[in-house]
Amino acid sequence: MTMNPLTEILSAHFKVLSTKNLHFVSLTRDSLTYVKVGSDGRHPCNRRDRSSILVADIYGAKAYRGPEDDSSSYFQLYYCRVFEKKRDKRKICFEVSMSDSDEENSSLAEKWVRTILWLVNDPEKDIESIQAERNLPPCRKLLILINPFSGSGRSIRTFREKVEPMLCEADIQYEQITTGYSGHAAEMMQSLNLLDFDGIVICSGDGLVYEVVNGLMRRPDWEVAIKIPLGVIPTGSGNALSLSALYATGQPHDLTSSIFAVIRGKLLDLDICSVVTPTEKLFAFLSVTWGLVSDVDIESEKFRFLGETRFLLGAIIRVIGLRLYRGRLSYLPVNNTSDVESFAMNLRSSHIESTNNSLHHTTVGTAENFERHEVNGVAASSEDSTAVLSSHRRGPIDHLLPPLSSELPSNWVVEEGEFVFGCPLFLSHIGTDLLMHPDGKFGDGVIGILIVRSGTGRATLMDVFSKMKDGSHVLNNHVKYVKASAFRLEPDTSQAGIIAVDGEKIDYVPIQGQIHKALAKLMCAPPPEN
Repeated sequence: MTMNPLTEILSAHFKVLSTKNLHFVSLTRDSLTYVKVGSDGRHPCNRRDRSSILVADIYGAKAYRGPEDDSSSYFQLYYCRVFEKKRDKRKICFEVSMSDSDEENSSLAEKWVRTILWLVNDPEKDIESIQAERNLPPCRKLLILINPFSGSGRSIRTFREKVEPMLCEADIQYEQITTGYSGHAAEMMQSLNLLDFDGIVICSGDGLVYEVVNGLMRRPDWEVAIKIPLGVIPTGSGNALSLSALYATGQPHDLTSSIFAVIRGKLLDLDICSVVTPTEKLFAFLSVTWGLVSDVDIESEKFRFLGETRFLLGAIIRVIGLRLYRGRLSYLPVNNTSDVESFAMNLRSSHIESTNNSLHHTTVGTAENFERHEVNGVAASSEDSTAVLSSHRRGPIDHLLPPLSSELPSNWVVEEGEFVFGCPLFLSHIGTDLLMHPDGKFGDGVIGILIVRSGTGRATLMDVFSKMKDGSHVLNNHVKYVKASAFRLEPDTSQAGIIAVDGEKIDYVPIQGQIHKALAKLMCAPPPEN
């Protein structure tokens, strides 16, 4: 039977340490309420003397004894309430002095802490089981990766001043590693002992998340590895994953909310998109961008010191100096996948069979064709070609994709001509105030394709960008917004251009991708209560 969330679990009289006033304190599944007791022993009716803390806002609790000459014990709660569109970090300490016995007071303080932490840890756990517990919930151990160069270069300071104190208050163990170079995190992920940690937290921007995801997906045990919960504390100039998660769970969009989400550690399903180029296979969680959007992302790197403001400045520059790009952007609509699965599987099977003995794979290219190429952003020589071919076979089967050199089946939609931009999107946001994929949901297995063609004026483009703040840009007649399961992008390579995967520039070549539903897990917080 489901217990009424308002049913009292514990109650007692404690002093609030900061005021020394006696309060009647009661705990339910939903909240801890404390009411000041008057001099006559009654509970005043004045609302100012009554306060509540939502259990969903609590992230830590500790019990401790007083000095040797003090028989009292104490328990302290750490919580983050939502206040004026931010999470406001607070703490409160209660003095337990109901008995003359040190042991009884200590036991009671520990009982309150234990009960509260089990309610926080498992809101669905029945009260009888919680009351039977004699131990605290198990401590989590996290691997914290910090990129000291991300954004405006304040990651280490942010970790020490903001993140570390909250982790200690939540009694979370962690190992901290500062990345030293591009590709460092990807290398670590390939040799990481997953049993040592309960999750991986990235204290950086989306670029380090991209490294972590691709490192995990290149492991022989990728199916297990990619399920390790990921957390993001945004300190970069591109923080789309963190923003999208906060948006999806109704959290305020601030740093404390992101730290709180990591500590609470509830899980969202995270889709991963296989992205295939002629020479490699990548894995993306955010987007593939082409045209104006990728131009802004990559060309504004020189303004990295400005943080996320660099994107606004870059957008203004690129709209003024507008470029058009020729190419073809094709996609498989979400409700049109039944016939293409067998088509792609049959085509791929015959393709692999005909090339199996020579290490020649049309989708990948031959070893002779790439003396040097980029693997995860790191230059690789021809000796690495076998590794690239092998890595192509990591990850889930892309059953919707025919080989990249083959024609697409008839139930794909083809958009061809001149474009301002074309973007397959996997999350709701690609940056602050950039709700580009308003229907995007975690774990929905859907790609949002956003297309703007030539013939769109500068004033209209500025209007489109301004309306990305609330997602209403998709109502503009110049914007095409569709849902897909797979895509193929074939740029006209006779002109220069930029394609970016999760904000990382790749070669300007044909690519294709397929979304894989709920492949990864992302730490989040429960939605705040109104």
